[in-house]
Amino acid sequence: GRADASLRAPRIVLSTPSVTPGNAAAERAGSLNLDATLIDIDGGAAIRGFADTVLTARDLRIADNVEAPGAVLDVEGRLLMQAAQVYPATGAKATSRATDAIRIERNGEAETPLSAAGSLTLEAPRIAQNGVLRAPFGQIVLKAGESVTLGAGSITSVSGDGLVPVS
Repeated sequence: GRADASLRAPRIVLSTPSVTPGNAAAERAGSLNLDATLIDIDGGAAIRGFADTVLTARDLRIADNVEAPGAVLDVEGRLLMQAAQVYPATGAKATSRATDAIRIERNGEAETPLSAAGSLTLEAPRIAQNGVLRAPFGQIVLKAGESVTLGAGSITSVSGDGLVPVS
């Protein structure tokens, strides 16, 4: 059967080893929809059993923590990230991985994040970048087995423009 799950809150923090619908042995079906102003992937999470995982936020931030150096959002199926911007926390080694495809779509506008020297890696057979990926003074890597598409108007930036140094 189809497993659909939705959660809406001002802030959602994913720091769990695994999010799985009740019947994990079943083939992938349905969707997991998370909607917040800020979605924090803190140390990483594995999402299993859904055909589609949709993260909708103004800011989607991926941070590692002491227990989990190198944050990984590991999604079975297709991952759609709808955000004003997707970025790693300061100094974080952040990875988003999906078994089928990753699509980034723009959801509003945001200032350059107060983040620096992080790395953001996206890994999937197919990646469609139609949104905003930022890693100020850091690194962005798109790893695709089949195709990477950079849509018109998409921003993939490691620029620090817009960050104000603290004196």
